[in-house]
Amino acid sequence: MIEVTTFYERQSGLIEHLLETKELSLAQDAEQMLQKNLPLAAASYLEERVCALLLAFVDARTGNCTELRSLVEVKAVKRQYHTLFDWDQTNGVNKFLSLFGSAFKITVAAEISADAELTRSARDFIEIGSLRNKIVHQNYATFVVDKSAAEIFKLFEGAVKFVGFLATRLK
Repeated sequence: MIEVTTFYERQSGLIEHLLETKELSLAQDAEQMLQKNLPLAAASYLEERVCALLLAFVDARTGNCTELRSLVEVKAVKRQYHTLFDWDQTNGVNKFLSLFGSAFKITVAAEISADAELTRSARDFIEIGSLRNKIVHQNYATFVVDKSAAEIFKLFEGAVKFVGFLATRLK
């Protein structure tokens, strides 16, 4: 999280500096670039965290069985992250939860639904992933992000809370 936070703060500082020096066109360009790059940085961080959680879960449940870990890493984690969630649905985390069985999905989905902040965090997580997909698959150069960098960073902070929740449920 520190890396993404530092990236956001440094780029925001650059934009502030450009505004203070009346470089309005450059400030606007820098903001537009941050609006595209921040979701990429945030989604990349979140992907790394979720993949690490999955592998730690496998290690813990199998007593560090290297063969099973390797199988899961190659067939379920590496280059498969995008298939674990339904990025086009606000409740897209349910696809991931269901991979652990219906009892787990029902229990954890109920926990999420019962907590408004957690519900928002799960939606933030999906929104960051969805935004990342749109940016990279819909012509990066011309894609227009409809959220400010500050709004995107707020989504990231919520998404990090959701990943923290997943970490507790996969222990």
